[in-house]
Amino acid sequence: MDAKTTALLKQVLKEKANVSTEGARTSMSETEKELWNIFEERPVPLTEFIQSKDYLDLGEDFTLSEIQYDFVRHMEQILFQDTYSKMQEVWGDYWKTERRVNNLVAAWGKGSVAPYEKVYDAKTGAYTRLDEISDTDVFSITPGGRFKQCKIAIDPFQEGYGSMYRVKTSHGVSLDVWEGHKFYAERDRYGKVAPRWKPLNELKVLDRVAVARRLPEPSNPKEIPQWHVELLAYLFLSVDILSDTRAERGTIALPASRQYLVDNARDVLKNLGEVEEKLVNHTRHSFIYFTCKDTKAIDDFMEQYGIKDMTVDTIHIPEIIFQLKTDQVTTFVSRIFDARANVSGTPTKPITFHLILNNSRTAEEVQRITPRLGFLGYISYNKAWTTVVLQGREAKAFIDVADLHDSAEKVEEKLNKAKQPERGSFEFGDSVWSKITSIEYLGEGPYWSMTVDGLHNYVANGFINKNSGKNQTIVIAFARIAYLLLCLREPQKYYRLASNSFIHMMNVALSATQAKSAFFKPMRELFVSAPWFEDKFAEDTPPGPQATVIRLKKRIELISGHSQADSQEGHNLIAAVADEIAGFPTVPTSGSEKAPMKTADGILKMLKTSALTRFPETYKLAQISFTRKQGDPIMQALAEADEDFKVHGDASTYYKSGPYSTWEVNPNYRRNFEFIDIPQSEQQVPNLPEILNDYRKKPEFSRGYYECRPEASENAYFKDKAKVQESFSKEMPEPPLLVSYYFGRDDTDPNEKYSSWQVHYTFSDDLRPIPGAVYAIHADMAIKEDRAGIAMCHVENYKEIESSDVHGEELVEMRPVVKMDFATAFEYDAAAVDPDGNSVPREIQMRWYRKLVHELTRRGFEIGSVSMDGFQCLSGDTKIPLLDGTTPTIAELVSRDEPFYLYSIDTQTGEVVPGKATKAFYSGAEDVYAVTLDNGSVVEATAGHPFMLRDGSFKPLSELSVGQSLMPLYTRDKKTSPSSAFYQQVWHPGLEGTSWKVGKRRWQFTHSMVNSYFNGPVPKGSLTHHIDWTKKNNDPSNLVTMTWEDHAYVHSNHVGLPKAAERFRYLFDNDPEWRKAHINKISKSVSEANKKRVGKPQKRSQHISIELIGETVKRLFAEGESYSSKAVSVELGCTRDVILHRVRHFTDCEGRWSRYLDLLGIPSKGNTRSKYDAPNNHKVVSVEYVGNRKTYDISVEQYHNFAIDAGIFVHNSADSLQIMQTWGLNAHRVSADIITTPVWQTLRDLVYDGRFHGYKHKLLIQEMLGVEKTSRGKIDHTSNGSKDILDAVACSATMAVECGGSEEEDEDIEGMDAFGGSAFSNEFSIYGSGFDGFSDRSYF
Repeated sequence: MDAKTTALLKQVLKEKANVSTEGARTSMSETEKELWNIFEERPVPLTEFIQSKDYLDLGEDFTLSEIQYDFVRHMEQILFQDTYSKMQEVWGDYWKTERRVNNLVAAWGKGSVAPYEKVYDAKTGAYTRLDEISDTDVFSITPGGRFKQCKIAIDPFQEGYGSMYRVKTSHGVSLDVWEGHKFYAERDRYGKVAPRWKPLNELKVLDRVAVARRLPEPSNPKEIPQWHVELLAYLFLSVDILSDTRAERGTIALPASRQYLVDNARDVLKNLGEVEEKLVNHTRHSFIYFTCKDTKAIDDFMEQYGIKDMTVDTIHIPEIIFQLKTDQVTTFVSRIFDARANVSGTPTKPITFHLILNNSRTAEEVQRITPRLGFLGYISYNKAWTTVVLQGREAKAFIDVADLHDSAEKVEEKLNKAKQPERGSFEFGDSVWSKITSIEYLGEGPYWSMTVDGLHNYVANGFINKNSGKNQTIVIAFARIAYLLLCLREPQKYYRLASNSFIHMMNVALSATQAKSAFFKPMRELFVSAPWFEDKFAEDTPPGPQATVIRLKKRIELISGHSQADSQEGHNLIAAVADEIAGFPTVPTSGSEKAPMKTADGILKMLKTSALTRFPETYKLAQISFTRKQGDPIMQALAEADEDFKVHGDASTYYKSGPYSTWEVNPNYRRNFEFIDIPQSEQQVPNLPEILNDYRKKPEFSRGYYECRPEASENAYFKDKAKVQESFSKEMPEPPLLVSYYFGRDDTDPNEKYSSWQVHYTFSDDLRPIPGAVYAIHADMAIKEDRAGIAMCHVENYKEIESSDVHGEELVEMRPVVKMDFATAFEYDAAAVDPDGNSVPREIQMRWYRKLVHELTRRGFEIGSVSMDGFQCLSGDTKIPLLDGTTPTIAELVSRDEPFYLYSIDTQTGEVVPGKATKAFYSGAEDVYAVTLDNGSVVEATAGHPFMLRDGSFKPLSELSVGQSLMPLYTRDKKTSPSSAFYQQVWHPGLEGTSWKVGKRRWQFTHSMVNSYFNGPVPKGSLTHHIDWTKKNNDPSNLVTMTWEDHAYVHSNHVGLPKAAERFRYLFDNDPEWRKAHINKISKSVSEANKKRVGKPQKRSQHISIELIGETVKRLFAEGESYSSKAVSVELGCTRDVILHRVRHFTDCEGRWSRYLDLLGIPSKGNTRSKYDAPNNHKVVSVEYVGNRKTYDISVEQYHNFAIDAGIFVHNSADSLQIMQTWGLNAHRVSADIITTPVWQTLRDLVYDGRFHGYKHKLLIQEMLGVEKTSRGKIDHTSNGSKDILDAVACSATMAVECGGSEEEDEDIEGMDAFGGSAFSNEFSIYGSGFDGFSDRSYF
């Protein structure tokens, strides 16, 4: 039966089943009927979906592990909760949902093997180190136990660092693996349970695991001269025989009793020249020693095959042997057994070979090659020797292929007498079940893995090893979600999407290769081979294995993405997986202008935004990866999940699966190697050549790689830890400056009206002004959700430093010694509450810093430099929309001396409020970046300028990623009535992630918003009037509250406001003719407006048909306007009763507006669309460097943010520097983030020269050791570090050097001028002329 006929038959059966179902619905419960209105097909449980021939058809033997099953079960929950409740009631408890989650984090290990273990290459036959093999095939075991050649999909990589164990079996094979590594474990002894993959931590001694018994010939074998094979066998064997002698290199030793081998060895060696031989008697045996007189010839031969330097300690079978055709491998193995094996066999015992060798390494090497011939012996260890044993069927398998000579007769004799071997009960196809004899803990170490196509396993050191089941799990999860979506009758309608919308699932992999080969290819194969999906493909689905989209019916799409793709937004994501997220870059890559969007954070934000905005209740965002390093994205995600669950408990939307202690080093772990001391490590390390070599070459890397003690940064700027520790060695009994907080009014400021967060400073006795010292204080001012570092330093004295000039002449210079007076920080606290228990987040205030500077000056400190790191800078052509309706550039605003009003956001509610700007000012020329938004607007700002995100928090431009949602400013022109003029409305966006009621998301007339903000709610019967008659001038000075009567009089007579109300009232009450004329005028005006609105005189609303109403509703919905019955009546110029009358008489909706909307296919809650569902945000499209520009700041009171014409909100600056300059202080901007600023070089010179005196400060030391130099030359912290306090110290120390001064003020310090000297002469007051202290409290 062809495919077309099969599909037709399925359709007929399906229609028949539907007919039967329809007939049966009359007897269904209401709940069941509701389910069948939702579903087209009843979904089946997960296991049936996977195994059944009707669905995926993966077979009854295919099972997910408990971990994988639990993960898929949480991923599949993409339906609404009320649907699951009905499914549980009607279809059983499988559909019960105990905890709904949206964010899934899985830190899963793959097949996790030590990097030095050898993997069998199916193409060449070579055994290659796991960390070196690539771009080839391996042999994988099938469920039936046979080996199949499969391709490596993803080359090996370091998977993690954890507890490592050595597993040995009764066959003598061993493998070093991570504790979670999976082995192919034996079924039960009765064969009733299929083999399955089990992690090492579930295995124990005497359990059996699969070991390769018969390895196929490689697909591309090599061939060398036969005499080369024989000579290599003799050389290999001779190293073992001569292990206790001092024979010359290249000597061949063979038992004198093996005549054929002796003659053959002589003939083979003659190919290299003249041969010398001698008889040597050992204790129990006699040997013939052969040497080649041409030592160069034998050396060249051994070097050709990589065995020139082989000793008994490094003995190994030449790699070429594993790559040969099977007949040549047979020759090699036969010569070894012919020389050293004993054979036995009796009527009661099967035939047995005992290959007796002096060295265990020799035995293990022979054991490794034997599966190429189709058998596997076991190794017996003895104090004096090691034996490879072939018994029964293994011995018979060897005899069948062997090329034996000296032992041939004896073998035949024993074979005839021996008991016939029986089939081994532990054979399994091409493998054998080998008993685990020991599991030995090795300590902590790195483990590696790779991904294999198809069967996802490979052979290493003879073991069958599982690689990751992660990709397979994702594929099944996506297939499951696609299945559930297709079971729905109308997925788009179910999720309240437009009928022509697509529903997407996306997997974002680390690279394009991984995306296609490791994920999308097997996913496509699964869908193509699954019977259930056979007729579910859309007609336009891209063909071929290279496609990166699977398009199904009902507009369901599965998309393959990767971390380096230019853009992955714009999708309706119901499910997304960030695959190997730990490998994604955490910071923008060098040279890529769009790099921020390709970071782990950028990709996750993009995926989450796309999913959350379309499927807020049901989306699934999964992060799956192994852990690569401390603080990598997957470790951060695990910590975030832990924290969320700790806060919300069962209400948490996070699901976590994975190891939690991988990165914790156990200092008491048992060491089974010899451990030695080395200078590159504080700990003892194993005396292994590979490890010692790594420590010599890369000590920092190795400390993290082997000891799980990673460096704080990979390219540390302060590499000399000893110098850093020495600079901060002084013990302090208490902090020099302690910062505390309280909520209330500041008693020192009589002008303060409202309670807010205040600071209190406690000075220790050690912090006091020193005569002659000139102090430099710096604040690295931060924004919400951060800390602001503050530090003060001064030059203590000067120190002689030896150096040389450009000609090499020795010089002695006097260089300053800098003392750190204090280093602390202002802290943001999101959970802070006021004394009444109300939540009032403690945001960092600029005035706190001004208050500190004031207090220091009051205490007598001579402040030579006050600096801050300015982060708010916009290019001069940035336009700022003001409430007066104008949109000047920020550069034009600099000339304004009076305050002006603009748009701000109340970050507690997400409501737009009037913001009072006190000043705009020029900040200097800076490097500027262009942020392009999805509305086409471009914002130019400095890298540190904070942009407001959709949730009300701020993020610097440098950390923005593509797809990031920003807080939007939306305005529109709207009439208050059909006959009115146009007024401006503003959209209150609220805060993302909160209820729409928070901030009351809605449109509001701007004049109403401004007037009510300053004057309170407008009383009933009153309104807001624009004094200058300009409807869009909503400056507070232009708005006034008036009654309707007064307003009508003012407009009718166009009079000014003074005494307007009194005049209107007098005329209206005392002049009947004026009152009649006024009423007629108003009535006529309204009548004319109605005629214009409808376009013709009204005739009992006969023109309003049900069709016109439907068209109007759809148009309003498309335009984002309200489409309530009242809104439609206003639009059509009639009463609401007319609209509902038409709905009642011309539809079957019984006059119910919600039912009528359902009939039109428009969400019924959408009649409040204009209030709650307006466009929600603006997104970042790109970030790129544009050059050096003049930049400007604005200072905004209270809310500290403002809108720009691009339609977003940004953080403001504050005029702290300007205020402090009016005090006479040398206040200026200094930044530690500008590459050309010498602060870091200055601080490092001070520390390395021993000229920096700090005190013990744990966080500061941590920050100093954690900063690194980026590829662009910037000094920055690592992804999980900080440098807020360090920035302040670096800047204050540098400015202290600039200021000069010295505690030893009476001494004439020679050479001081070379460092700038003192910033002020003794006669000069830093406060300037006319300074009268701080009576002006403007610093508040």
